[in-house]
This record gives sequence, structure tokens and C-alpha cells, in this order.
Amino acid sequence: MDYTASIEDHKRLVQRVYEEFTNQRQLDLADALFSPDFVDHGAPATRRGAEGVKETTRAFLAAFPDFKFEIEAMVAEGDQVHVRGTISGTQQGAYAGLPASGKHARWSAMDDFRFENGKIVERWTERNRIALLKQLGALPG
Repeated sequence: MDYTASIEDHKRLVQRVYEEFTNQRQLDLADALFSPDFVDHGAPATRRGAEGVKETTRAFLAAFPDFKFEIEAMVAEGDQVHVRGTISGTQQGAYAGLPASGKHARWSAMDDFRFENGKIVERWTERNRIALLKQLGALPG
């Protein structure tokens, strides 16, 4: 952990990821929050750094323009922050090969962030995509 960043600093940065970057669509904040060396283990390998985060977010917004991430729990230790939350949104564009359905869905999510020098350098993501695909009508309920 960077000697100048505390666990509380890391938690505040993660809150900004969800509240400002994600929910308020302030995508330019990626440059301040994510390291140029950032790796998102839940995104295509070609999407790295702050630009990769923006690209991934824009792609998701194309499918779910009203999506929102609600933090339900956050735990931090050392240089890592773990978040459990709920994502919700209405599918207005193609997603995972599915045409827009117009259906609203809610599904669970977990993210683990790792920090270096006051910025996020890695994220591991788990999404309940089965629940999402069921709600979109792509899988039997």
C-alpha cells in the first residue's frame, strides 16, 4: 500500500468510481481514479488503463443507458477494497448478442480493487449474468 494512502482513502476512491464515474457518467474521472497500468480482469485484455475503463463503460451504457450500481457492502484491508452491490438497468441496446429487449433487470455484482500510489491498478469482477440473462428472456426463468 502506498504510504500516503489510507484504507479510508481507498474506500473513498471506490465510492467515487460508483457514485461519480459510473452513476453520474463522469467518465473523465477515470484519469484521476485509475492507473495508466490498470488491468480489469473482467474486461477484454485490449482494454487497459483509464481509456480501457471508459471504453468498457461506454459499451455497457450503449446497452443499458440508465444503469446504476448500488453499493450494499464495502470491506477494505491493506491495498484492496471489496464491494458487493446491485446493478440495475433497462436493456435499450444489444448486449451479449441479444437485441434490445426494453426489459428492466437487477442483478448482483462483486468487485475487488487493488491500489498502488493512490490509484486503482487492478479490478476483479463477478456479475450474476445468469440472473441478468433470465430477466432479459435469453434463458428460461
